[in-house]
Amino acid sequence: MSDVEEQPFDAGDPVSVKRRRKDLGLAAHEQGLALAAVMATAGGRAWMYDTLVRCHIFSTSFHTNSLSMAFAEGERNIGLKFMADIHTHCPNRYNEMMQEASNVGPSRNTASRTNARNGNANGGNADSGSDDDA
Repeated sequence: MSDVEEQPFDAGDPVSVKRRRKDLGLAAHEQGLALAAVMATAGGRAWMYDTLVRCHIFSTSFHTNSLSMAFAEGERNIGLKFMADIHTHCPNRYNEMMQEASNVGPSRNTASRTNARNGNANGGNADSGSDDDA
């Protein structure tokens, strides 16, 4: 057990409300810093773009089956939250991400995302610098 007992939140107590607002503000600031760190790298921007595409941000989520459309709208809602956070914490990186995505063809875009996922930021083979012939 910890030495400090966590106080329950009392919405009627101004001190509790102030403490909660401060805690939420600090958490939002830390999350913004983490997002900015992801968006600071080409691989991070490629991953974020791929995530936004998968969340149907750049296309309609319409479907004739209402349950399928509701599911797609749930995914889109997450993507919209990512977009809002990007525009709040690193708006210039959004423009950079979109420019990079438009400069990369479909086959290269897939390869760069694969390399980014594998931790290879330079887009080449991870072993490309070795002298091994085999």
